[in-house]
This record gives sequence, C-alpha cells and structure tokens, in this order.
Amino acid sequence: MEARIIAAALLVVLATAFSPARFSSSAVAQSSPVAQSPPDAMTRELRVASLVRDLGSPSFVRREAADAELATIGAAAVREIEIAADSEDLEVRTRARRLLRQLKIGALWQGSLLELPTREMAGRDLVRQLCEQTGSSTWAGDQYGAFHPGAVTLPSRPLRYWEAVDELCRQTKNRVRPGFAEARSGWVLVAGEAGDYPLAYTGPFRGQLREARRFFVEEFDYRDGTSDVSHAVQLNFQISWEDPFRLVAHGSELEVVKLRDETRGRQPVDSNTRPVWQVFENSRKQATLSVRLDPPPAGVTQLAELTVRWPVFAVGEMATLEADDLQDGAMYAQDDVQLVIERVRRLGSLWELTVAVSRDRVTPEPAEILYLENDFALVDAAGEAYPQRNLTKLGITASTARMKLTFALPSATEESMKLRLRYPQLRDQRAIELTFEDVALPAVLPR
Repeated sequence: MEARIIAAALLVVLATAFSPARFSSSAVAQSSPVAQSPPDAMTRELRVASLVRDLGSPSFVRREAADAELATIGAAAVREIEIAADSEDLEVRTRARRLLRQLKIGALWQGSLLELPTREMAGRDLVRQLCEQTGSSTWAGDQYGAFHPGAVTLPSRPLRYWEAVDELCRQTKNRVRPGFAEARSGWVLVAGEAGDYPLAYTGPFRGQLREARRFFVEEFDYRDGTSDVSHAVQLNFQISWEDPFRLVAHGSELEVVKLRDETRGRQPVDSNTRPVWQVFENSRKQATLSVRLDPPPAGVTQLAELTVRWPVFAVGEMATLEADDLQDGAMYAQDDVQLVIERVRRLGSLWELTVAVSRDRVTPEPAEILYLENDFALVDAAGEAYPQRNLTKLGITASTARMKLTFALPSATEESMKLRLRYPQLRDQRAIELTFEDVALPAVLPR
C-alpha cells in the first residue's frame, strides 16, 4: 500500500513538471523576472526560436507578446531575428526588421559594459583592456604628458567605460583629456589630480560639473532712489563621450529638469525649449555647456540632486560604398544611398571631386548632418588613403548634399584609385539626462 502511494505521488510530480502549461507563453509572461531567466544558453535559444515563430502566429495577441519579449531579450535574440528578417512571410519579415532596428538603436545608446577583473592590476593593463573591449582609442600618456603608473582594484559591479576610466584616474593619480595629436585621437590619461568634480553617467556619456559661479546684479531706480540686488548661479559642464560613439549634432544649451535640496525636496522645472542645434566634426569627443539657475533656490548652498537634459543626434552602424570609376557622371547605389561623381579635376598634386550624396529617407534636422554623417577617403590599390585637404559644402536640396572633396596625391601617381564612402545605417535623436548628486553651490549671498 505504501509503495502504491509513493508511486502515485511520483506520477503527480512528473505530470506537473512536464505539463504544457508550464511552458506556455502566458505562464512565462506571468512568472517573476527570476523565473524568466533561462538556465542555460540552450534553453534561451529554444525560447528565442519559439518566439520568432510566434511572430507569424494567426493570433494578434500572440504576435504582439512575442514581439515584446524578443525586444526584452535583446542582443541574445539578434541572430534568430536577422534570419527572420529574410522570411517569406510578410508579417514575420516586417516585425523582425522593425525589431532589429529597434534593438540596434537601443544598443547605440547603451555604451560599453565592461567585463574586468576585480583583482589588483596595473593601470596600463587596464588601459589596454579598455581599448580591447570598447574599441576606444585610449592612451596611457603621449608626447605632451606622461602616464603615472600605479595599481588599480576595481569594484565587483559591472562598469561602463567612463566609470572605469574615472576609477583608474582616482587610484593612479592621473587625469583624462582629449588627444592633441592626430595619431593619438581619442582619450589620453596623463599624470595629475583628477579633481573632486561632481560626475554623472548615462550610456556612452560622462558629465562633469567643472565650476559654479554666482552672479550679482544691482538695479538702481532713479525715480525713487531705491536699488534691488538679485543673483543667479551659472553651472559650467563638460560632457564627454566614448571614442567609437558618433555624435554629429547637439543642442547648444542644457536644460535643468529636476533639482532637489535637503530642505524642500524634489522640485520639477518646467521646460519645453526647442533645441538650437550645433553640428561638428566626428573628431570631437567633448562639449562644454552651461546652465543658469535664475533665481537659484533661496538660501541653498548644496543641491542633493540636479538633473540636466541635453538633446543629441547620433549615427551608427557604418556601411561602406566604393566607387572605382572616377569619371564625370559616374553613379553608384547601395542600400538607400546614391553617390554621383559630378566632376573630377586634377590640379597639380591635388585632386578635386565634386560629389552628390542622396538618401532615400527623411532629411534630418538640422539638415547639415547630411554633410557630417559621412566619411570620404580616396584610396590607392592597396587600400591606403591619401590625405584629405578640404571638404567644401555646396548646398543641400531635399535629401541630397553636394560637396567638393580635395585630396593631396604624389605628382607621379597614375595608379587606379577608389573613392570610399562610409555612411550610417542608423540615425537617432534623443534627449539624454544626467543626474548629479551633492552639488555644492557658491556660499556667498547678496546682503
């Protein structure tokens, strides 16, 4: 009798363990985040494959659920989604392509998440790992400043690029600055105190509050002989971004969207300012901006929290188009890009190419991004690039940008050449937010 009871109990356990309800999409959706984590790569791959099939389900609810869960899984699902993007099923193909774009744009703004050892390591070894894992040009010193050697022990939590750089600088008595020499563009770590600046991080960005200034204004009214004193605080920021991240335009001003002091708590700030855009070359990796608190919180000399917003425009996933017939009127097309070589001229050791680049997509705002989102190179048969001397902007019509490119070539050059165009497959505009904590303000107040 006891044996029959044990056998029956085992059958109940087995039936529960292998019940289809345990593996249904609704059961997964209702489970806790911990339960949704796949125990191994094989289980995750099976789940992803099932979700990709559900993109073509007759049930709209099931298609939407699969779409949402694949977006949550993220990078681990990209390979299967890429295959689905070429499916013969229109619904599957459309959803997969939209998901791919969504995931790639999300990855564009995430920044590099590093896998670094928590044991003590040499500062130079950490710089080397930063370069290997992020593709960033980060240098331990250059001809203008030496790197101060030292050991680094990193915290056990995952770090992004800028957090690791700042931690390295704090522990080794180095500071970070942009590279001066063309051969060492990117970021250079040189000896010097990093300073106790308030810092904030988001994705590939690092914000540094460099200084705070309090301004006093006295207004004298001649009508009644009275005067009134007012004041404002100006905060000056330096915002930097990772070397591989390609920012092509940003708002000229920061907006304060939130501040909190210990006496009055969090204070939202109303702001609907339309950005005034500034565009710049890809070699720039840093911007200096300021914001005013006018009037500043009365009687407050320290903010527990300050959040600023910055509109930015970035491009990514660069593709390459090569033009090997450098003749007037030659035309090339790839993806949504059309390249027309309108005119080719040789002036001694200089070559001038007038080109037009068209995109079959909405013109970005500001339109001048069409000049700055592309890279041009004139290369020889071995793929070596000739020096580019100039890029002259000739005008933008609809989604077409015309420009004149000037390259320096050896006078005896007769070999075949190619014009190489690198263009972005992704464009995206966002307003990033940086939150600073424990921000000291100038203490002197007007009498």
